[in-house]
Amino acid sequence: MRSLPAILVVVCCAAPAVRADTVVYPTGSYPADHQAVQAAVSGGGRVLLKAVNAAGAPTPFDFGPPVAGSGFVRLTTDVEIRGEIAAGEQTTIRGGNAPFLGENPVRSAIKDIHFDGPRAAAIILAGSSGAEISGNSIHDVVGMPWTATETKAMGVWVIGQPAGGYRPITGTVTISNNTIADMHGHDGLGLALVGYEADTRVTGNDIRGTNFMGILAFAHVGPTWIQDNTVVPGPETYPGTYSAGIGIQVGPLFVGDFPQPTAPALVHNNRVACVNPNADGIVLFGGDLPLDRSVVANNRVTMASSAFGGITLYDNVSHTVVAANHVRGDGAYAVDAIAYSGPPLQGNMFFANNTARFDETVADVYLAGTTEDSWVVGCQGTALDEGNGNHVFGCPADGVRDRVPGPPGREAGAARRDAAALLSGMRAASRAIREEASATGPAKDR
Repeated sequence: MRSLPAILVVVCCAAPAVRADTVVYPTGSYPADHQAVQAAVSGGGRVLLKAVNAAGAPTPFDFGPPVAGSGFVRLTTDVEIRGEIAAGEQTTIRGGNAPFLGENPVRSAIKDIHFDGPRAAAIILAGSSGAEISGNSIHDVVGMPWTATETKAMGVWVIGQPAGGYRPITGTVTISNNTIADMHGHDGLGLALVGYEADTRVTGNDIRGTNFMGILAFAHVGPTWIQDNTVVPGPETYPGTYSAGIGIQVGPLFVGDFPQPTAPALVHNNRVACVNPNADGIVLFGGDLPLDRSVVANNRVTMASSAFGGITLYDNVSHTVVAANHVRGDGAYAVDAIAYSGPPLQGNMFFANNTARFDETVADVYLAGTTEDSWVVGCQGTALDEGNGNHVFGCPADGVRDRVPGPPGREAGAARRDAAALLSGMRAASRAIREEASATGPAKDR
């Protein structure tokens, strides 16, 4: 006889105002498991997904194969969904398209669940009035078609793009203490956070093996805290357009489909290690709109034979503080500021950054000709200033130069991703987001 999904309401001896948990046991059968979880989640309140079946044996929830149209659960009301550890095993959801899909202005929490091999992402929020995603383990995301030849895979995807047919992301979004590893897609990202208006806090996550980026936060309105994370994007697994291996990127910011105006970011106390030669460790990227008054502080960044920077301010980033960071390894620059389009980068401060264990091919600190009125206070090696009205103090007496000797500097054409192509590609990606709706679930309620 086919096993039936087990849903049990446990009445606790709590105060009457505290709602009981809805408890769901796995059966290891698809679609019964995903239907049982959907039924429980649709009831709202607190939902406990068990790590064992009704007989006490460790069993994963089976959400079906990682293909379009496979199992997913829609978040339609305020709900907290959590897993557990029992008999030495963590609650596990295996496969599915995108196991949890939020498209409505509701509050949700998803905690302590192991996601094993979903298709597009473990969790997609395309509408929310507040969310907590914490204590989860996400690995081996298979990826979905993204271009004619490339795929996209994410641990968590937050997308608020009302002009593109998605609902806003508001309130507070906290993504903390998750372990995310092995995105099997060209455009592989541990966390992809796009177009959100929420105060967004990304803390304590361990992200590895992503190919494209560890953490991407772009086209946002809400203030962004990215701190205490460990990010190791890994080697160039899928060479091509998206093989950058960047640790953390905030921006770019677009005029058009996404919410405005933009908000600053705090990138603090992260540990980033990049081995892809195309990588920046941490990059703030303004784009069409200014990304100003941000702080990048007390991060530990390690680079390996990078053609780019350990910490980079890129295009339309001004009045930002880069302070007390440690950059080690080797690459073109430990810290740099550059613009290929838009206004000059103005009024940035680079203070007490430690580059003593970094071997540069161009300079420890590089201020391109598109920088103005910026300050470098303290460095252990060379500072190359090609800008206007900048001030460099506290570097070795023989370490300050105003022009790069030999071949032209980065701004004049040294190896660098084509900025125009990158912006064009990311705009195209924002349009493709809309087209993916049919693959991630039923049509949206508009």
